[in-house]
Amino acid sequence: MANQKKTGRKNSFEVFACAVALILTVIGIGAFLMSYTTNYYTFGQMNSTLITICLAGAVALEIVNIILRKKYPDKLWTKYLTYGVTALLAYCAIAIVGDRVEAIGTTIVTDYDSGHGGEEAIYYSLGGVALLLIAMIYNIRGSFESSEKKYGTGRRAAAAVIAAVLCVGVAVPVLTLTHVISFGGKNAADGSAVASAASYQVSYNQANNNTDTDVMPSYQFLCADLSGMVRADSRLYVDVKLDLATDGTYKLLSDCYVIESGKRTVVGDDTGLGLVLKTNAEGTYVTNDDGTVTTSVPTHAVFEMGTDTYSGQMKAAVQMNVNGNDADGVYDSAAEPAVLDFVPETKWTLAGGTIVKWKDANAGGTYTVSLNQQNGNVEADELPDYQFLSNDMGGMLRAESRLYVDITLTLDGEGKYDLFSDCYVIESGKRAVVGDDTGLGLVFTTKAEGTYTENSDGTYTIAAPAHAVAEIKTDTYSSQMKGFMSFGDHDEDGVFDSDQVPEVLDFVPETIFTLDKDTKAIVSWLNPAEETEEEAPVEEQPAEEAAPAAEAAVIPSDDGGTEMVFNPDGTYVFKFAAYNIEDAGTYTYDNGALKVVNAAGTEMTAEGDPLKLHYVSAVSDQLTGDFTIPADALAFSTAEPNAEEAPAAEHVTIPSDDGGTEITFNPDGTFVFKFAAYNIEDAGTYTFENGTLKVINANGAEVKAEGDPLKLHYVSAVSDQLTGDFTIPANTFAK
Repeated sequence: MANQKKTGRKNSFEVFACAVALILTVIGIGAFLMSYTTNYYTFGQMNSTLITICLAGAVALEIVNIILRKKYPDKLWTKYLTYGVTALLAYCAIAIVGDRVEAIGTTIVTDYDSGHGGEEAIYYSLGGVALLLIAMIYNIRGSFESSEKKYGTGRRAAAAVIAAVLCVGVAVPVLTLTHVISFGGKNAADGSAVASAASYQVSYNQANNNTDTDVMPSYQFLCADLSGMVRADSRLYVDVKLDLATDGTYKLLSDCYVIESGKRTVVGDDTGLGLVLKTNAEGTYVTNDDGTVTTSVPTHAVFEMGTDTYSGQMKAAVQMNVNGNDADGVYDSAAEPAVLDFVPETKWTLAGGTIVKWKDANAGGTYTVSLNQQNGNVEADELPDYQFLSNDMGGMLRAESRLYVDITLTLDGEGKYDLFSDCYVIESGKRAVVGDDTGLGLVFTTKAEGTYTENSDGTYTIAAPAHAVAEIKTDTYSSQMKGFMSFGDHDEDGVFDSDQVPEVLDFVPETIFTLDKDTKAIVSWLNPAEETEEEAPVEEQPAEEAAPAAEAAVIPSDDGGTEMVFNPDGTYVFKFAAYNIEDAGTYTYDNGALKVVNAAGTEMTAEGDPLKLHYVSAVSDQLTGDFTIPADALAFSTAEPNAEEAPAAEHVTIPSDDGGTEITFNPDGTFVFKFAAYNIEDAGTYTFENGTLKVINANGAEVKAEGDPLKLHYVSAVSDQLTGDFTIPANTFAK
């Protein structure tokens, strides 16, 4: 009986110790798993999966151990379960420390307040290790408790209290400290948290289906934009790899190469396509609140270029060079700072080891201009003759200091824009709204969205919008502007969507913007189509001398504020230059009587010499003018107008036989060869005489074609490997 009692006492403490060890183990598992909530480590990396399995096994073994020790208190073999639990806990503690050993010194000693998420991950991990070690001590202590030692109820209760205090004393400070660090420490001094250290990559190639213009960025951290070539040649690849380290630094590798016959080509092999084109860069990074990562301009970068017989032709095609030097070699930013420019400050979207997309962190932005007399930017030579509204407001802006036009252009950095043009009135220091007592309330806006490209000279070209919405609302006096506020056939107040009123799209033509990136200001803009029309040379045609055409009579109003232009063909134009209003109609002058009919059908007459005409505009019956017109001013010559001029010669564009290139022959004897997929243009001269076409490229190489049709084999000046075959009807060059 005595032996059984002693054994029972001993067994009772063993069961108690195993129970405490089980509780500590469970808490330790929680602390270990919490280390992954900081995003400093990624679960599944290193030994995390194996450690978790072993910890789960230790918990299961400890539960079985407790049950068996209670059921078979006198069986010695049940002690082996205790040893097994201890061994598993020891392995897990060692493995956790082993996984974290590289970061422990960096995080605790030198990086404890970085806000990178590393310190809280380490504290969670070490807290879990401490709890596992205490659990081991309880297991061992209970297993080797002497059977001769007697325990009373009080001492057992005291032991239980001590064990509970130890559990709470270890668990609470560890979990509290790590919780505070985890959720407080993430907000570093710069207000951002850093993403988990990991490697991310993407490979661009036709087979990967990720080379579309809206998917592949326009730069690949190399010396030139290779997106066009990647889209055109299935053998070309660009791989980008971004490694983020735990200390907030990054390493970037961009590698362009050719795969031919299933293997990567090397310089010197018999394909002639061997290519080495890569950039290695390193710098620092931060993680943004939206989960993206921003890498800085590198502190150091190395660019390497090596080409072969055919791959060397890429140099001229995409202008590969480092500060003008296009020789093969290794370029280190320490000697060639221009290499750093290949890797601008970049914003990355990353997920699951994959680079989803990136963009220049400083690309895009919102740019504005406010046009008004007080801003000094409404002079005729400064203000473009359109403001993305339904009419040119330049005249009114120059005449009326209360009128404003604000233009806002937002570029998203990824090729899409939003444009907002807003015309309004400021009266007594505040914006007039429709319905207020000024009667000047005005809503006159256009919102447009589409795509844009950045030009080599730093300007930006927006395309005609894919969608636009215009809105008009006027009041008592502002409604007098309605004569030149219209959208298609609509001039009533309302909202006009380009989906229903396509004419709204016409108010935002393709436009080239000059932007100031420092002040975020719109400096200027122009319509390239209008610029081309203005600058296009017109070939003068000799014409037979004819009698001078009758001239129009321009009559200013008595107060000088308006004018009327009477044309010999019986039409007139009433002009109110200050408000940019023109109002056309018809007139007759017979037997000393002048009859004027405006566009609204209102008739006005005048007789005598001079004629006294009170004109009422069709735009508004409040807009009038008094004119004194000498009668002989309307006695026009009956000379006939000049004969119709011969139409100017036009250029002709011929596609190549395979459709991959084209050549444009201009009437002035010049041509342009275009290879759109590679963005190559090659100009030269040509002649066509006696049925023979002779074409000379920029290098002076001459090719000929004869017959009908003409069969031309063109060789580009960019590379003699770049050719095109064209079938050209001989009458193309008929004068």
